[in-house]
Amino acid sequence: MRDQPIVELDAVGGSMLLVRADLHRSGLIFPAVSYKGFIESEGLAALARDMGYACWGLPQIEIVHPAQ
Repeated sequence: MRDQPIVELDAVGGSMLLVRADLHRSGLIFPAVSYKGFIESEGLAALARDMGYACWGLPQIEIVHPAQ
């Protein structure tokens, strides 16, 4: 998928997220309790979809964690 500039996602993981601040101000949160059977980052994606937004992935970006 690295050749794709951007792809729409059904859910997201929590390693690295870029979220527009205005979406958080509009009520988008990481649910601590089940939201449609999802919590945390997966719940955020479900809630964003229900608010009329979509989640997108940037497969060409690589996250590197430094060695300890």
